Amino acid sequence: MIHCILHLLMGVAVAFLVHRNFILLQKLSSNSASECDETVVNRQTDTLAEDKLHIQRRGEYQQNLNESSSADHLVSSVWCWGHDHSERTCRFHNLFYLPGEDEFVFLHGEQSIYVGLPLNRFDPSLLDLSSVRNHNRNYFNYVDMLSSKAGHLTSGVHIIHKRSIIFRRFHPFNLMHVIHDDLLPLHHTLVTSEAQLTSGNSEFLENGFPVQVVLMDDSNPGPFRHLYELFSSSLPLYKRDLRHLRAPVCFSNVVVGISKHTTWYQYGFTEPQGPLDDSEVNAWDIRQFGSFVKRRLNIEASNEHSLLGETIVLMTRKSNRLILNEFDLTLSLARAFQMKVITMSMETHSLADMIMAVSSATLLIGMHGSLLSLALFLPPGAMLVELFPYAVNPDRYTPYRTLVNLAGMEVQYVAWRNWDVEKSVAHPDRTWDQGGIAHLSSAEQKRILGSSEVPQHLCCHEPEWLFRIYQDTVVDVNGLVLLIGSNRNLQSSISPEKQLLRSSVQLHRMFPSYVINIACSSDTKEPQMLFISWSPPTNLDYIGYNAVRYEVWIQEEGVDDYMAWILSATSHLFSSKDMKRSTNYNIWVRCLMDDLAGPFNAQNITCSTGSVEDK
Repeated sequence: MIHCILHLLMGVAVAFLVHRNFILLQKLSSNSASECDETVVNRQTDTLAEDKLHIQRRGEYQQNLNESSSADHLVSSVWCWGHDHSERTCRFHNLFYLPGEDEFVFLHGEQSIYVGLPLNRFDPSLLDLSSVRNHNRNYFNYVDMLSSKAGHLTSGVHIIHKRSIIFRRFHPFNLMHVIHDDLLPLHHTLVTSEAQLTSGNSEFLENGFPVQVVLMDDSNPGPFRHLYELFSSSLPLYKRDLRHLRAPVCFSNVVVGISKHTTWYQYGFTEPQGPLDDSEVNAWDIRQFGSFVKRRLNIEASNEHSLLGETIVLMTRKSNRLILNEFDLTLSLARAFQMKVITMSMETHSLADMIMAVSSATLLIGMHGSLLSLALFLPPGAMLVELFPYAVNPDRYTPYRTLVNLAGMEVQYVAWRNWDVEKSVAHPDRTWDQGGIAHLSSAEQKRILGSSEVPQHLCCHEPEWLFRIYQDTVVDVNGLVLLIGSNRNLQSSISPEKQLLRSSVQLHRMFPSYVINIACSSDTKEPQMLFISWSPPTNLDYIGYNAVRYEVWIQEEGVDDYMAWILSATSHLFSSKDMKRSTNYNIWVRCLMDDLAGPFNAQNITCSTGSVEDK
């Protein structure tokens, strides 16, 4: 009897397993026939070390492939804009990524579209994956394949239908690089993309942009991963996530590359570091980015000066570039300026806390370093005070000075430099990347120790630069207080109302229009004179400004050279020994409003000087 029961139980168990495996095989068959496999990245936090990422597939399969489906149904197309690889961005339809080969693939077919491709996309590349210029690590290109011969790519491919943007982070472990190289360009790319909801829609301020951000560098997510998550309604995809799929990935609608419009600094790969000569970024771009970040971090945008009073934020470091008399400096600043001093660091405060404090600060002070990139959140009228260790020339390392000097920022900049080697503590025995020089020859060590200024150099591993920048410093408190005080007194001579007005005009780039009613006549008694008058632009009374002047050009017909004047009045009797009798002159007039120049008159105005017979 017991034997029969055991046989019966075993039969039931076998039947159950067969049924379960049959259902599983059905699901696997359905999965392999799926054309669309939406993949979403979930981050799982490892509390012992850095985050570990894995791919978790969500949702139901949206469409099945028929047995007769072929690669011809998935062909690629491309639309590019920009005159060279440094300025070019491209949008792709059906761009494939092969995780095993780490290659992007373009499937050519009869329905492929090609717009804006250069004749030679290997000179040196189609485009840059990063906003950082002149770095071959960031070059992007794709592999060509015929769709009719690439059936293996469309078999089991994961298709990401959501609008996507692919770029490469340059240095995700440094806040300056994260903001300048990645996040500002990403924000500008998203808000200017025709595919995004920007005009009249503020939903992206609450939930991020409706795009899938794909980060194609080889780095780990890094300490600032949460900042990248602010920009999309979906978690970012990292290259490692795509490679874990072990199957081709197809981006059905993707922009590759990010804007360089918001960059203002180059890091010295081909010449010593410094401001970009052709940068057009201004306070409008910076403030819009800052407002977006604060909104997404749930930081109140209102200025808290009236509630907290004036505040000094002192950024400090806990492991290197120390301010050795930090406590004395804090007390002296509080006494000298009668302000509350808040000391902040990466080790003691969250990034959101630091952004909130800087957003309402009167003074931001800190050693040269990436935390000073938070100066972009300073309000108009504030001051950035950058401290430099011994032998480091402030005029050669200016990313933060350049930032606050952008048009419309209205943030004052002051640099303090330690000139006293006795108030500097170096660390020659540390590792090379922390300023150590023990690995160098004795002669080279001696030279560096005896040097009083780091010579100009290229990026990125100059031993003398690293040795000096990682020094700890005893700040000359009295000298620093005097330096700040004298510059604050100079700044206070401009009223807060004028500061705000000037910032508003530059921030929103309101320009004077054309001057009107230009008229001229010659003096019959003085043939070499012209009387010219004009009226102010029609919009001058409707925009704020501090000062208005007028630029006048007088140009002899048929001659390239011209005579120029800058005037405050709207009329003037022009006289010059270079002006000829009985000669036609073209007259050009434009309005100069503060630092902004309006256009010259659109219509040509011609005047003639008198002749000798006119006398």
